[in-house]
Amino acid sequence: MTQHPAVTAGAIATVDELSGGRAVLGIGRGFSAVSNIGERPATTRELAEYVRALRTIMRGETATYRGKEIHAAWIERPVPVIVSAYGPKTRRMAGEIGVEFAPRS
Repeated sequence: MTQHPAVTAGAIATVDELSGGRAVLGIGRGFSAVSNIGERPATTRELAEYVRALRTIMRGETATYRGKEIHAAWIERPVPVIVSAYGPKTRRMAGEIGVEFAPRS
């Protein structure tokens, strides 16, 4: 994950607005993306924290991410977030937090 969850939330909210509410965000540990820039992929725990913070701020609520409170109050509707997983730990985590489809307005 190369972006802060507030940046990702803002970007996908913009895509959602431009698409008339049809956006869906797929997210994973980022192995191929970050290996190209010499970074390590997120751990399963980091991915879970990221997704929970992302979903929380997209609902207009305040989240704690890496010990800091974050928010994105301007987002009008949450975008569904789908978690991608490969290994057993990440698959288990994805099954636990899985797909959270909020009612769309």
